[in-house]
Amino acid sequence: MKAKELRAQAREKLAQIPKKRYMVEALIYMAVVVVTGLIGQHFDKDDGKTTSLLILYLLEFLVMIFKFNLQVYFKRYQQKLAKEEGEAPGYFVGLSSAHSWKCLVYNFFMSLLAFALTAFCLIYVLGMVVAGALAFSFSTDGNPTPIILTALGFLALFLLLWILILWIQYRFYMTPYIIDDDIEQGNNRSIFQQMGASWRMMKGHVWKLFCLNISFIGWGLLTLLTFGILSIWTLPYQNLAQAEFYAQISGQEEK
Repeated sequence: MKAKELRAQAREKLAQIPKKRYMVEALIYMAVVVVTGLIGQHFDKDDGKTTSLLILYLLEFLVMIFKFNLQVYFKRYQQKLAKEEGEAPGYFVGLSSAHSWKCLVYNFFMSLLAFALTAFCLIYVLGMVVAGALAFSFSTDGNPTPIILTALGFLALFLLLWILILWIQYRFYMTPYIIDDDIEQGNNRSIFQQMGASWRMMKGHVWKLFCLNISFIGWGLLTLLTFGILSIWTLPYQNLAQAEFYAQISGQEEK
């Protein structure tokens, strides 16, 4: 299913949700983002204090947990509307202990993976810079080619790293939805089994989900122009579209 069709289904379902419900859920997430951002401004990452860094990381994980809650909330609402039965989910449905600790492990793993790939890139680039500088210093004709090649290599590696990290993140993108499905169905799988399920589920679908998310860039720009106020509509809209995507590729709805 194309991004346009998924967005159309999301708009249709959003119109069936009472405004006070989806707006309140969006406002909860926005409030957490704003409050944690204001608190984070009081701690300087450059001061080298372990306490400050720890608090900043905890604030980041708090935002991740509430983002997870947002995904679970609209995933459950999508299922409710698709089946035309069941009660509306609670505003904090994704903050149960079963949800939260797995969310923390999942986000910690993803952060660690991104850090490892970035560190590898920096080490490799440093080696390229040193090699290029040495080649240039030993060059008798002052040929700038080694420096140019080093710069091009850095750019190419940066792009490849960005694509690799993005691709890996998208392969694990469905993990929050799978976690919630397992909790609803009573499946006792580990977080790594659930991440593996997401990896398999997203095979052949990475580009489709990427196109879906990219299609919201215009709404993102409008949100910035309204100083984030439009988020009370765009956040539910995008999360419902992603829930529709999950329903399609997980086989919960006919394609």
